[in-house]
Amino acid sequence: MASYPVTVYRWDDPGAPQIGNGRASDIINIWQKCLVDGYGDKDPLGWTRPFYDATTQRACYRNNVAAGGSGGYAILFSNTLNDAEYNLMRLSHAKSMTDINTAVGQGLTKAFRVVNTTGNLRRTKWSLIGTAIGFYFSVSFDNFPLDGQSNSALPSMFVGDFFSRIPNDAGRFIAECQPSWTTDTASLSTTSLDSLGGYFQQIGGSTKSLRIFATDNSNSFTPYSLFFHGYTITGGARNTASANPQLLMPIGIGINQLTQNPSEAELNNTLAPYYRGVLPGIFSALNSYPSNSPYPTIVNIGGKNYWLNRSQNGAPLIVVGMEVWDDPFI
Repeated sequence: MASYPVTVYRWDDPGAPQIGNGRASDIINIWQKCLVDGYGDKDPLGWTRPFYDATTQRACYRNNVAAGGSGGYAILFSNTLNDAEYNLMRLSHAKSMTDINTAVGQGLTKAFRVVNTTGNLRRTKWSLIGTAIGFYFSVSFDNFPLDGQSNSALPSMFVGDFFSRIPNDAGRFIAECQPSWTTDTASLSTTSLDSLGGYFQQIGGSTKSLRIFATDNSNSFTPYSLFFHGYTITGGARNTASANPQLLMPIGIGINQLTQNPSEAELNNTLAPYYRGVLPGIFSALNSYPSNSPYPTIVNIGGKNYWLNRSQNGAPLIVVGMEVWDDPFI
């Protein structure tokens, strides 16, 4: 089994970069320090930044091929091509790039923003949890429990390689910050990756939010969905984790839900498999955690530490491994 050691970066680390007033340069600087440069006593994840334009605030990051990565690219840029405060950001991905504006095998382009607010709802805290091949980045309130987002989306996303059932899958690099959007968009939706916990009805099925290219590196692509292997809990305060044995279930990537009875041809397709793989290191817990859990909350499951993700609606139950991500297919 292939394993990838995890590093956790956060806003309150010594020497950590800060969000400030939500400029594109703030986000790019955080990514740069975590992925490429390091800060304080934290080493970087070993990614590179092949292309960067400070004038238009556009940066392209590539994961580490030597460490098992696909060499895919994340494309991050200011929607207005400047460094205005609280600016809308755009995020996309590509199999490869020839220059800063030319992507080969590009996925959908999504949007996120650090919204300008006051008091406890200011967006001042951030975390980046990742490896040499992928990471989860999120921005959080200054002080607000994990059970909601006050009807305003917080940036939360996955960037990098998912774990594929197909060896050496050439299309495994993705970037996702709006799992309920199925097209390119410059709009800011009310959902982010935080919606995995409470809005699971909006993903899977017909909500194919990922454009993933064929496993053989050809130019064909297929729309895919994120989906759950178990139930989720929405609405109201719940606390079931303390009284029951915990079970962690992966978050899958497929053409449709597992309950849709795929055909034999779909199941045997090796270029665009019906069940493509799973997001790395992230799980849906069978038993949810208290709705009033503070940010951040770290839970121990089976002797390993997990970061409890914010839930956009209902009790939090999405966790990210903080120690190692194991690829179940290798």
